[in-house]
Amino acid sequence: MFARAQERILNAIYPPTCIECASADSWLCESCFTDIAPGDALTLSPFRRAWALSAYKDRRIQRLIKSYKYRAATCLEPVFQRLLSRMLNHPTDLDIVTWVPGDPDRARDRGIDHGKRLAELVANALGHGLQADALLLRSASALPNATLPDNEAREGNIKNAFSCIQDLSGKRVLLVDDVCTTGATAQACANLFIEAGAENVDLLVFAKG
Repeated sequence: MFARAQERILNAIYPPTCIECASADSWLCESCFTDIAPGDALTLSPFRRAWALSAYKDRRIQRLIKSYKYRAATCLEPVFQRLLSRMLNHPTDLDIVTWVPGDPDRARDRGIDHGKRLAELVANALGHGLQADALLLRSASALPNATLPDNEAREGNIKNAFSCIQDLSGKRVLLVDDVCTTGATAQACANLFIEAGAENVDLLVFAKG
């Protein structure tokens, strides 16, 4: 309740304007939102199903994700919720929604654990009593994969970076992330879930890089 009241006050002081065209009353106006091309299914092992809701090459998506991730712009969460409404055939055969854990120092500096918050948005959108639950522990510091030159460097960067902290025997897991470029990080996480006994793992990303 306090957070909603605080947001109303901030909106009154700093009225929302579209991140693309600067029109008033919305962080992404209806026209600019409609112009975002919808994403598509992804083919990525070992996932049972994988979706991208949009493409990262779209400058609106880049602005949206960068502002949310690096500037803690939680006011943009309604736009992410609108993107979720585009996902057709919402899965109902899931037990757990989780996320790729970020570096704790980076999250502290940014003031937001954006991966966790996105997973919570997805769990709420899917309903069926789903909760966002932490399944992974980041056991080693790693560079952002997007800064590395090739798949080999990215795979080496995340090797042994995570560990699964729950028994997932028979569980059906949905992994949520903001951007999927090569899929190396997501694949490493999914393999850990399967090793922990998960029946299957799905992936939902907000943008394909």
